[in-house]
Amino acid sequence: MPAPVPPVAAAIVVFGVPAALVGYILLTERIIQSLPEKRQGRIRPWLWIAPAAGFLIVFLVYPTINTFVLSFQDRFSREFIGFENYAWFFGDSGTLESLRNSVLWVVFMTGGVVLLGLLIAVLLDRVRYEPIAKTVIFIPLAISFVAAAIIWRASSSTETSPTTVSTSVPPRRNFSDSSRNGSR
Repeated sequence: MPAPVPPVAAAIVVFGVPAALVGYILLTERIIQSLPEKRQGRIRPWLWIAPAAGFLIVFLVYPTINTFVLSFQDRFSREFIGFENYAWFFGDSGTLESLRNSVLWVVFMTGGVVLLGLLIAVLLDRVRYEPIAKTVIFIPLAISFVAAAIIWRASSSTETSPTTVSTSVPPRRNFSDSSRNGSR
């Protein structure tokens, strides 16, 4: 069973997040109303984009730039070593093979999926059995999400029920367990 959520954290999520959202909306509109009417239309979109841009900068742009800077330092991030990490990385034949395979996979798999989807869409467009074809295509998508949810629920559950017993995997034995070698 997952650890219970502390009441303070639950209160922050349930009340604090909506309160912050409403506060931002009211503050933004108050700032916009205080501006001259000509500027309100130009400023409003930027104030609405500001939170998303802030999250993007804090959680995507800054970490990317920081990772790039750290890649020029030693493993303890204390000393600048230039391109030594890149020379080591690209000097390994396994790395080059993995990069080649990844590029081929991305190019051909993406292109193949797009072309196959486009071909199927064109062939099944406006035919008599289009609803049946759409059902055959989209039902596996829904089933995979449902199956994933059931598996996730069963694997994270600590309760024993017919559902979890039938879908759970028995626990691994310790390597030092003597019954592993057949001796008891």
